[in-house]
Amino acid sequence: GIGTTSCSQKLDVNGNLRIGDGGSGSNLDFNSTDRGVIKINGSEKVRITSGGNLLVGTTSDDGSSKLQVDGDVKFYGRVWR
Repeated sequence: GIGTTSCSQKLDVNGNLRIGDGGSGSNLDFNSTDRGVIKINGSEKVRITSGGNLLVGTTSDDGSSKLQVDGDVKFYGRVWR
């Protein structure tokens, strides 16, 4: 365990976590502000907020829906409401 003495998994981390390429390029962050952030070439692409909303192409959660996309979206198959 990292930051914990009572592990419940093979890798148990208590605190902020970053998995990256060692530079300012691509990384995956888990922290106390947002639950997950994916950056590619230093630019944020995807965010999972503490409220469970998935943001794609934006960093601003307007609270309107669980999935918020800034840009074009393509769906294959059926989209159910």
